[in-house]
Amino acid sequence: MLEKIFSYRLAINPIEQKNESQTLTLIIQHLLEVAQFHDQQIQEKGGLDLLVEDQSWVITQNRGELLKRMDFKLPSLIKTSIVQANRFFVTRYFEWIQEEQVCMQAFIQFAILNLRNRQMERVPHQIIQENNLLVEGVTARFEKISFKDDWKCYSRVDQAILDSAIDHNQHVNNLVYLEWVWERLPEFILKHYTLQSFAVKYHKELYPGDAVQLESWIDHRIETLAIDSKTYQTVTYHRVYRQSEIVCQIKLNWQINPEIV
Repeated sequence: MLEKIFSYRLAINPIEQKNESQTLTLIIQHLLEVAQFHDQQIQEKGGLDLLVEDQSWVITQNRGELLKRMDFKLPSLIKTSIVQANRFFVTRYFEWIQEEQVCMQAFIQFAILNLRNRQMERVPHQIIQENNLLVEGVTARFEKISFKDDWKCYSRVDQAILDSAIDHNQHVNNLVYLEWVWERLPEFILKHYTLQSFAVKYHKELYPGDAVQLESWIDHRIETLAIDSKTYQTVTYHRVYRQSEIVCQIKLNWQINPEIV
């Protein structure tokens, strides 16, 4: 029984945020770092290897809710635990805490990828369950990302894959999709709204040389991208394609800034 390592917490120093476009990628990046540290703790203290040679974790979907506006200039505490595990997926729960308040809650679902044959492999869920690594009482909540026909398409572009977008898994890094989307957000949204929640679903991998398209849509309630048409809440929806195949779907929920109301 490994009661002391069923969860993990990491204190992090203030983060240098160069611009607002880094908000979501910084959040996910630090959640993944904490998950990696937890894996190391499980291996070092428990002697358990959740991955073997030529295997890597890959994200299949995630969902997060920002409960309080985060200030990256403040010290933070990030907690994680494994809340669901079966033959195919492991789901982690995260809390981001500042000044003793939970600013964000998130779930990330992982699968295991064999880097040699690019096939998904079974998760060692029995090791997780038998060694008390699974935290019970937390239900993983993922949003079914659906598209509405009356939403307005505001951007449709070909997206180049730079060498820097490829990670150690030899595919486009998960964070790069978010960077692409953020670059296409209307200035109206970035200026007057704050991200409230996010949901991401990865369907396929992207590789160097793939021809990629990115489409971005906005809630039909905003007819023009101007402050005159403001609503208290709105949604942007984004699809990444390879030819006609959907590779990734991203849904961002936005809340208007208090000073605009």
